[in-house]
Amino acid sequence: PQSSLAKIEGKSNSYSWSALISNKNTKNNSININYNTSTQQPSTQQLQPVPDISDPRNIFIGNPNLKRTYNHSLSLSYTNINIVKGSNIFIIGSYNVMNNAIVYDNIIQANGRRLTTPINANGITNLFTTVNFGMPIKKLKSRFGIDIGYNENKSIGFVNSQENEIKN
Repeated sequence: PQSSLAKIEGKSNSYSWSALISNKNTKNNSININYNTSTQQPSTQQLQPVPDISDPRNIFIGNPNLKRTYNHSLSLSYTNINIVKGSNIFIIGSYNVMNNAIVYDNIIQANGRRLTTPINANGITNLFTTVNFGMPIKKLKSRFGIDIGYNENKSIGFVNSQENEIKN
């Protein structure tokens, strides 16, 4: 008897890059810039085009055409520590971008059943920054510190094949 199952084959090579620039111009002061990339392969479940009907109201079907996700990450940091005065400043920031990110398309059928399939999408980003400053307050024999940060995320999802952008 012949099998009606499709054979899925795939081969991929991954290349990742990394670069670091570091400058410590004094013993108390440094600047670092780091760029790196990474990849993430789709899982076997995400690739298999066989319906998972273990929950008849929520059916999952893989996508054999998925590409691997390619991540880019850039981070910057500045540090200044004054040991004599007891003060410090730290500035840190990072920006991340995902190309071919694996997201999900949820098709809501007329009977209320949901059909979920993984697909690739671009435009998923993350931005993070923080600034920290500290100094002693000698009269009070204590220390003052402040930390200010910002974080922004952008994701993408699909409902009925319509792209939805989620920002927070």
